[in-house]
Amino acid sequence: MENKQQNLDRENFITENDKEELKTENMTEETKITKENVEDFILPTTLEDYREISKHFYAGFWIRLIAYIIDIAVTYAITGLFNTLTFNKLNITMNIPLLGESSLTYIFVMLFYFVIMTYSINQTLGKIIMGLKVAAISPKKLTLIDVLYREIVGRLLNMALFSLPYLVVAFNSKKMGLHDYIADTVVIKEDFMKLRTHMNKKIEQLNIR
Repeated sequence: MENKQQNLDRENFITENDKEELKTENMTEETKITKENVEDFILPTTLEDYREISKHFYAGFWIRLIAYIIDIAVTYAITGLFNTLTFNKLNITMNIPLLGESSLTYIFVMLFYFVIMTYSINQTLGKIIMGLKVAAISPKKLTLIDVLYREIVGRLLNMALFSLPYLVVAFNSKKMGLHDYIADTVVIKEDFMKLRTHMNKKIEQLNIR
């Protein structure tokens, strides 16, 4: 394993065609990747190089917080509209263990919103606006089970713990929250999604993961 990692040939890992393909990706100034320096950026020859590069993929605490605030505003608006249309007849408030006094309508709308959007397009409205996407840690498609663990089990735990587990995002290299750890997911800057997928495929092909 160690020798295989150290002896990776640059041409086998990233070909000239790969470089040209990656240069066409939509990379912003924020990511510090331009057509001029992308060639230097995509020439990792060891797994350690890949890990160093991958640090740029993950969305940090503040940008995720802004996306979450947008999503909460959206879910409150949807809940308000639903309650108005039903004349508040379905707006039941209960004292739920761990969650305290909560609107069942709001909880249902919030979980439905996060599950449907994350599973269908890997994004909520907040993440679309902020240019973020949810992805599985491993190079596979996000499954419904992943999403249910993340958006139902994970978010209910976050709510029960007064949202404090969200702070975990700020203190680990992959910027994962409690709900990410539960579902084995990460939040990636959208500009990096194709690059991450491409590099993961290369590593998988070389059988060094």
